[in-house]
Amino acid sequence: MARDDAKDMMNEKVLIFDHDTAPITIVLDQPHTSLRLIGLTIADDSDQIVAPIHIRHSAPNTTSEIYLKSVLSGEAVRDGEVLVTIEKGAKGAKTRLETRALLLSPKARAKTKPILEILENDVQASHAATTGPLDENALFYLQSRGVSIDDARQVLIWGFLQSDLNKIADKQQRQQIEKQLQKLLRTTQREAKLLAPRTVERSLASKQTQYAT
Repeated sequence: MARDDAKDMMNEKVLIFDHDTAPITIVLDQPHTSLRLIGLTIADDSDQIVAPIHIRHSAPNTTSEIYLKSVLSGEAVRDGEVLVTIEKGAKGAKTRLETRALLLSPKARAKTKPILEILENDVQASHAATTGPLDENALFYLQSRGVSIDDARQVLIWGFLQSDLNKIADKQQRQQIEKQLQKLLRTTQREAKLLAPRTVERSLASKQTQYAT
């Protein structure tokens, strides 16, 4: 059964994606309606997370914000098309689509495809997509302040997620989601030892040598 931690509140939907998450289609068919969709994925081992998303603006002056973040380790893959369509007649529609992935191992893959389909004039649409590993300079800085490498990773991973968690308007729902994500991250850390530790530790040791000379 899918973990659908969404509770419609002020047109806000929050999802934690897993293997069983079904394709999602949401239609904004009433003028001046708005949607904020926050989708979070934490996957490890050989998880294959595929969950296509389609947001359709079919009425004028509708607004959508889609924020998708993934934390992937092991050989995990996050896949699935993310399509936003602004249909003919949906004048004044606005959409913002962001997909971001944090790769904690060399074999993890993010293959989410953000697509904007614009069939009307006088609309506003933007999208952004980033994929990459943890910032080694930030890891080194935290370690130089006495933080262990495992704790430093957790700080950076949580910071990556927190910017979207802070967008959740309902405080109680946000706290519930945070607890679930913390549990998933603990499991991921035990099973995958986040970010191939020896590679990072060699890099950090090199940086320490450079600073010492």
